[in-house]
Amino acid sequence: MSVYVWGIAILVALANVYFISRYMYSQQIYHSDFCPICGGSKFHRVHRRTIDRVFGIGLDTRRYRCTNPTCQWEGMRQYNRSPKSWSKSEN
Repeated sequence: MSVYVWGIAILVALANVYFISRYMYSQQIYHSDFCPICGGSKFHRVHRRTIDRVFGIGLDTRRYRCTNPTCQWEGMRQYNRSPKSWSKSEN
């Protein structure tokens, strides 16, 4: 095989690995307003990790941590933009 065919095969394999990993990552996104561990509803935002930025391209997610000192759950949650924030981006 020529070098081009091998290059295309490697690119296709890498794209498949990326999309499978992204699918698995998107299954871990938490959609509720309550902590999955303690059931509390208080969260605060924390900085995203590099892996969150790589697999989160195009997903409206943010990383949160539970404020309960005994729980300390941390994970990705779905972020829904409010209409108020939409109007700010249009100006």
